[in-house]
Amino acid sequence: MTVEFKNDHKTLIAIPIFNAEEDIEKTIISCLNQSIKSNILIVDNCSTDGSVKKITTYLQKSENIYLIKNTKNLGRVQNWNKCLEIFYNSNHNYLRFLFTGDTIEKLCIEESQKIFENNQDISILLSSYFFKYSENFKSISKLRISEGKYNLRQLIEKGLYPSRFSGPLVRNSFNKAKMKNIFFNENFHGTATFTNELVNFADLYYTEKVLCTFEKNSRKNFHKEHDFSVNIERLYTSILAIDKLDKFSLKKNKMKRMLIFNFFVYILKYKFPPSTFLYNIIKKVYYFFKKL
Repeated sequence: MTVEFKNDHKTLIAIPIFNAEEDIEKTIISCLNQSIKSNILIVDNCSTDGSVKKITTYLQKSENIYLIKNTKNLGRVQNWNKCLEIFYNSNHNYLRFLFTGDTIEKLCIEESQKIFENNQDISILLSSYFFKYSENFKSISKLRISEGKYNLRQLIEKGLYPSRFSGPLVRNSFNKAKMKNIFFNENFHGTATFTNELVNFADLYYTEKVLCTFEKNSRKNFHKEHDFSVNIERLYTSILAIDKLDKFSLKKNKMKRMLIFNFFVYILKYKFPPSTFLYNIIKKVYYFFKKL
């Protein structure tokens, strides 16, 4: 699908939505309040609430907002891929996904474009971000690495590959020149197969600057992050990614052992009641003494 964009802004902000009436406004406002302009693409997946009506009021205020209404519900990941298709068929250089309720800081697009233009060989830009638990509490989520550029070998050595570097999609920006027109795998719930593949093509850049906010309460599927099936998927997609590492054959078995070990830790931590109880007690004792 192709959309006729009226200007030549470098970045496209893609917002796939479904029943977003309650929280979509703050997401749109954060996009409009950027220090430099970008195009804002909203793809509605057949919402049954007042989402489209609310978005339409903003279409009249800004020529940078574009609304696409699907004729049928494509499914969650398929709707992300529709955003990607429009991006690939456009003249934009860079892409950032946002989801209902998420926001970006005022300098987000400007800072992102600067980094891309100074590092044209990267496929992904990751930033630190605010994780907003509630209206009154948020924390900063960072990677445990220094700011800078990382290749695949370095990500492996730091234990971030596969699937442990990208985090929520909102913290990622993408460079079309290094993406090779790949799409999300519609057979999976998560985004790991997509981001794992991108760092096989080109380097990744991490900035410690906080550029966005992840809104937990706006995520209808957030509780599924600890579902057994989702974690089975993470294990499976991680092993798939490792099997493709022809240049790192000596590390494959070690990486797989670590994945399986972490999976069993997850089972003990979340799915086995006695160990879950013990884990929570230890955590409370730890934080009690930490405050002293």
